[in-house]
Amino acid sequence: MRKILIIGSEGFIGSHLTAFYQQKACDVLRVDIVDKKDVNYIQVDKENPLFHSIFENFKPDVCLNCSGAASVPFSFEQPLNDFKLNVLNVVVLLDAIRLHSPNCRFVNFSSAAVYGNPISIPVKEKFEKNPISPYGFHKSVVEDIMAEYSRFFNLKVCTLRLFSAYGNGLRKQIMFDLYNKFTNDPQVKLFGTGKETRDYIHIDDICSVVDLVLANSNFDNDVVNVATGKEVALSELVDIFKKTICCNKEVLYSGSVRTGDPSRWQADVSKIISWGYKQTVDLENGIERYVKWIRNA
Repeated sequence: MRKILIIGSEGFIGSHLTAFYQQKACDVLRVDIVDKKDVNYIQVDKENPLFHSIFENFKPDVCLNCSGAASVPFSFEQPLNDFKLNVLNVVVLLDAIRLHSPNCRFVNFSSAAVYGNPISIPVKEKFEKNPISPYGFHKSVVEDIMAEYSRFFNLKVCTLRLFSAYGNGLRKQIMFDLYNKFTNDPQVKLFGTGKETRDYIHIDDICSVVDLVLANSNFDNDVVNVATGKEVALSELVDIFKKTICCNKEVLYSGSVRTGDPSRWQADVSKIISWGYKQTVDLENGIERYVKWIRNA
């Protein structure tokens, strides 16, 4: 039975991966800052001995790190806390693996934010990193630290550069914001011009990509884009939302861009396609599922 350790098991991605691998009859150990039954509780800001105990005793085959902050505005408001959550905690994890479970394969969720505003699209994994926010910079830093542990300590590591994730359970970011504004506000006011683009991937497809990574990556400091390879404008996303919830409220774009937000994103997903990736949830269906979930939540 495969032993999988999930850090951040109660978060959006972590909770879905927990259910995904439990359904595959894996031995899943859950770790989170949420203190609840069946979850190994950790405190942020501490070199927690729990990590060392887990890797020494559980000895997972795979560690999926889904923890950390995932907000560009938060990283500008609290850069030190963003650093602790997205860099320091990962270093503690890597060192615990180095000391107690060196054969464990380590997967860290990074972000397309490391690319900043790419010089061209689709964005390839080999493109130079150029983050434009503390969040993106910290994700870039931890990728370099993973390279260090791979090179000098022979750890088996893989970075997943996640683009725009969405799906049931997500109570933040653009999908949640759009639903609330279409439901509660007289007018829907949004940043930007409507021409800004993102590459949206549903959580079900993210879980499938993770499984493909475990089956195919060499874990030699591998880097993998996690996306669909489809560029979608904000105005197109808005139109799908309006159609899904049957709402014709006026949408106003401010014309101003939030600090740290890139203008265009589209991933090159050649690597995961070569491993057998096929999108199973298109954007229209994914939004329908999301609206249904949030209405019944």
